[in-house]
Amino acid sequence: MTTRAPDEICPYEQEILKSRWKFFLFAGMATATPALAMAACYFFQAPTSWVSRSGAVMALLAYLSERYAKSMESVLRPSGFVGNYYSDTHAKYFRFIGKCDKTAMCLVVVGALIWGFGDLIPLDS
Repeated sequence: MTTRAPDEICPYEQEILKSRWKFFLFAGMATATPALAMAACYFFQAPTSWVSRSGAVMALLAYLSERYAKSMESVLRPSGFVGNYYSDTHAKYFRFIGKCDKTAMCLVVVGALIWGFGDLIPLDS
């Protein structure tokens, strides 16, 4: 194993970090979309069908976050020889990337459920 300076970021880690912020961006937007729709329906007496429609948007955004989780995972599944810092990067990010992937899949399922049944949520003010 090759040692490196603490502030040096290897190419494997750079690729993971590039996809990580996009994962968090889309996962955050997916989470916020139905919450904002429910708040709008509650405060502005909008029809609850908007909550259902926000589930479609949530499912799409969650799918995009899942794609970036898979992009991070692909860095840890190289198709050829690996560089000197691969094992350090693998040990550092393997569990984190697995959690991101599971989170994204849960968001997709929740988005699909909101899409299908969001208009049944009672939002009386």
